[in-house]
Amino acid sequence: MNQKPKAISRKQMTDAELSDDVLYCGYKIPTAQAASKRAARLYATSLSENTERLPWCLGGSECGLLSCPRCRWRAQHIFIAQMLPVIRAERGAALWSSITIIPEFGVMVACKLPRSGLRGFKDQICAAMRKMAPDAVGVFCIDISLERNLGQREFLQLHVHGIIRDLSADECNRICRRFAWQKDSSCYRPVQTEPVYDSFGQLAYMSKPQFFRRDQYTNAKGKLQHQKKIMSFEQEFQLVKALSAFKAQQRIFYLGMQPLK
Repeated sequence: MNQKPKAISRKQMTDAELSDDVLYCGYKIPTAQAASKRAARLYATSLSENTERLPWCLGGSECGLLSCPRCRWRAQHIFIAQMLPVIRAERGAALWSSITIIPEFGVMVACKLPRSGLRGFKDQICAAMRKMAPDAVGVFCIDISLERNLGQREFLQLHVHGIIRDLSADECNRICRRFAWQKDSSCYRPVQTEPVYDSFGQLAYMSKPQFFRRDQYTNAKGKLQHQKKIMSFEQEFQLVKALSAFKAQQRIFYLGMQPLK
């Protein structure tokens, strides 16, 4: 879905194509054309696999599902447009920090969501955050990655990216301890926080419509590294049935603030 806009002169682009080109060049936000093409490819895959036909966004239709690349793309744009004024109204990005949480209970096997679904996953994150940081305010987005560590089988990992304020250093340490994995785990940093210098860029990153895979390997010095790339059509297709039960907007959830409309 990270396909670059078609190679034509920018002077010949329509206004919509030019806007897409700027967002792709500045923030790697996929174009509407790329999102639509990926939806079409997934639809074609479903036909070749002779599986149950699910709603897809083809032409001017909108299914609104989390399984649809085009509707995830729309949800990302809507979210950025809603959240950016909130950040700017509250003294800008300097007040906020980015946060990533990779919980051990987010590991999925065989492309099956946890029994409690996305809602249960969100509730567990919020309950832990509220207990460790009762005054924190934030907004989060669920992401899914395909992980392959050396010597282990592939697995899917539910995790969240977010933006948060009113989080003290002591509260951050408690959150890190709460989400720590078992000692034999390969997840060394399940919680990561950083200052936000570019609020638009952070909102775009946390709500990105692409699903990625991360492959672990050893470099020439024997140090473990990760290579990141977009899931193949076949890999993403394995998620389609599970994600088709949810709307694209259901990836977003809030802590200590009212949902944006």
